Amino acid sequence: MTDENALIDAALAHDEAALGELLSRVQDDVFNLALRMLGTVPDAEDATQEVLAKAMTKLAGFRRESAFSTWVFRIALNHLATYRKGLFARFPVSFDIYGEDIASGREQDVPDLSAGVDRGLLARELKLPVIVHDRDAHADCMEITRRYPDVIGVYHCYAGHIEMARELLERGYYLSFTGVITFKNAKKAIEVIREVPIERLMVETDSPYMAPEPFRGRRNSSLYVYRMVEKIAEIKGMPVEDVERITTENGRRLFGIV
Repeated sequence: MTDENALIDAALAHDEAALGELLSRVQDDVFNLALRMLGTVPDAEDATQEVLAKAMTKLAGFRRESAFSTWVFRIALNHLATYRKGLFARFPVSFDIYGEDIASGREQDVPDLSAGVDRGLLARELKLPVIVHDRDAHADCMEITRRYPDVIGVYHCYAGHIEMARELLERGYYLSFTGVITFKNAKKAIEVIREVPIERLMVETDSPYMAPEPFRGRRNSSLYVYRMVEKIAEIKGMPVEDVERITTENGRRLFGIV
């Protein structure tokens, strides 16, 4: 396979074959991202062509401080965000459109083709928070977290120990908890919640899994999120209303939701 830098040099020297090869390497990644963000194949195809055209015209400004794919993803995210605003303004999303899929639990099977993209670097460049899914991989996740000290986010469904939580707090991360904290054997999670400031906690369901007590064993639902709020209030000796308000504010602050 031709070296990426060599392809870029050749493309900048007006080698059409090199430019075609360079863009073909990221085309599937961009299309996959567009399909996830826009929801329909025709819109994703149109947006992909527009993103690749932008990458082609901006290539001379690529400073090579990241992988080419990461740079293109940055262009794609900015373009798709604008595209989606215009799309939803013309065709507002309603339950009528997706109601059948929601009711049946149907999901679109969209493959993840972005394995070559350095997501940590992308998050840093775009100043976006990350959501870390850590399942039996504490050491690996912490190693990646330490690699990007200027990236913050939330550890979803936190299951780590107190020492790990302390380091994450120092690094600016939030910790989010599921229905597991309502289980009788949730001693480690309760210890963490007791020590972590309420301003750094979030609640979630991880639906359809991990339904809280007294719904354990059933399909989980966002309707049960109040149980995590109640449990945290119990652990910290706070009013439920305060936990609800503060954890909501935490999520809005992290994700920039006005």
